[in-house]
Amino acid sequence: MATIKIVAPKSKEIERIVKDAVKRKRDIALSLLPNTQLQNLGDQFVDRMKKNIEAGQSPISGQPARFPGYKNPDKYPKGLPKRFNKKPRPVNLTLTGAFLKALISRVITRSNNKFLQITFNSEEQGIKEVGHRDGANGQPKRPIIPLAGREDFIAPLRRFLESTYKEILRAVLAKTKL
Repeated sequence: MATIKIVAPKSKEIERIVKDAVKRKRDIALSLLPNTQLQNLGDQFVDRMKKNIEAGQSPISGQPARFPGYKNPDKYPKGLPKRFNKKPRPVNLTLTGAFLKALISRVITRSNNKFLQITFNSEEQGIKEVGHRDGANGQPKRPIIPLAGREDFIAPLRRFLESTYKEILRAVLAKTKL
């Protein structure tokens, strides 16, 4: 028995139709992602960020692996009251704990798109992040949240986010017929 394989002819119009169909399916799939699962992913991601920061490591790709040291270690942290028990290394942005405790994730939904936002739940701590980013008071720069479109997270954090996101998406797609 003879068989023949017929493939769709290549044309810009067919390519556009296929791309549109794939985009619609992607948008539908993303709109089906449960906020609770995305929030859980965001919380786990922030926990991993905090572990890096507490170890004195920048979560931003392209930054020095370790946060730069203090400008004048004899004055700070040595000049702090003993109750803080702050050591010169690692520089870990954890003096009172309020800064990292305020670092959170949120699920944001806009036009059927859902995404995670890494931010602070305290304006005061958000202002401190700006100070760390800009190197306020002559301190070395120690940013912890990448600037959208210009910076990214370090590879281990990106891999965690991508692999976990894929797992969530696959589970949703397995339950849903598109």
